[in-house]
Amino acid sequence: MIKEKNGFTMMDLVMVIAILSIFSVMAIPRLTSLHTVKLYGVANKLASDIQYAQQVAISKQIRCGISFDTSAESYFVYEGTYAGPTTPKATDPYTRGAFIVDYQSEDPYKGIDLASTNFGGRLEFDSLGQPYNNAGILIPAEAKITLNCSGESREVLITPNTGAIRVQ
Repeated sequence: MIKEKNGFTMMDLVMVIAILSIFSVMAIPRLTSLHTVKLYGVANKLASDIQYAQQVAISKQIRCGISFDTSAESYFVYEGTYAGPTTPKATDPYTRGAFIVDYQSEDPYKGIDLASTNFGGRLEFDSLGQPYNNAGILIPAEAKITLNCSGESREVLITPNTGAIRVQ
């Protein structure tokens, strides 16, 4: 009479543990790269928002800009003349509300640090799409906005004269 096996052998358990170990080693780097993906997405959104301000300036033939507050981790898009933090905000084409992005309070942006700008905190475009700094002068060198998340950083760069925007 043949005896039926009930259960697993030691070799079966060792093989399962080995396979699970290999999968977990492969998954850990992917989990840490979630911060990289989030940072890249936020940098692309910022580049898109800057490009939106530039396109509004060109299409409406007015000044349009974006004002950054690195201490408050936020920025807003405005149309017309800048008058400080109380400047009327442009309409966000997605939400149809005021065009304000706050990295501290909005869920998709939590953990992102608006680290620095090298142009004085305000970028404005004229009717030709040329970028100006907060002093109202054409930016003399590439404008840079730095974003950080979990030890990684991305930069959004704006080219002088043309206003071309890229993420690096």
